[in-house]
Amino acid sequence: LTFLNENSDTLLIGYFLGDFCLGYYAIAYRVFQVLTQLLVKTITQVTFPALSRLQNESQRLLSAFYQIVQHANLATIPVFLMVVLLSQELVLVVFGEQWLPSSSAMQVLTCSGIVYSVMTFNKSLLIATGQPLWQLKLEALNVVFNIASCLFAVRWGILAVAYAYAVSDLLVVPISLWVLKLTVCLSLEEYLKRFLSPFSCAVAMVITIGVTKYYLSVELSSYLVLISCTLIGVVSYVSCLLCLDPGLFKTALKVIKLR
Repeated sequence: LTFLNENSDTLLIGYFLGDFCLGYYAIAYRVFQVLTQLLVKTITQVTFPALSRLQNESQRLLSAFYQIVQHANLATIPVFLMVVLLSQELVLVVFGEQWLPSSSAMQVLTCSGIVYSVMTFNKSLLIATGQPLWQLKLEALNVVFNIASCLFAVRWGILAVAYAYAVSDLLVVPISLWVLKLTVCLSLEEYLKRFLSPFSCAVAMVITIGVTKYYLSVELSSYLVLISCTLIGVVSYVSCLLCLDPGLFKTALKVIKLR
């Protein structure tokens, strides 16, 4: 089901729109895959065993899950949003000008990476607590939403399919949170708090990169714009986190040093 969910959009584009459109979409989806593999799946491989060991201690389990979500958000939210802003420069530098039409689909898919991250960690918690049947039902529901929405959108091109793919994942998020509240007594308020600092700092980063890109894109090449905006974005994000939530900043440093 997971394989079908992750590849149905590609299958439908190849069947209805042909190889030409599929090539552009494949470039956009490949960047999305690389980011989710590095930022989400790698973290899940480490955190899943830790959650499993706490499955009989509900309070410690939820506390650990909240911390995992918060620290994962520190990495995933800014990186995904940074790629959304710099997708054109990324395509030009890495793939070449001939692949530039894929940048719009890349923006949508990469933005949906935040939703993908949420769903992946929710899945880990369900399986770690011995609730694989619930996860099976959520995955089946996601497949239905994904195929139906992409099948409806494919007539309007790859950008519409990218939006449909993102929306289908988004529709499952509130359902998965309801399931977690039902099965492990997840506190929605505590859960959402873990997004506040990372998202607030990411908004400041987005504004900084947007202004920087606006002034530099006229004078500099795409390569220099990409490097400059990335460095300035990282500095602005870290600085904002240090000012807004110094406790979380120090905890993140400890985690990095341990790693």
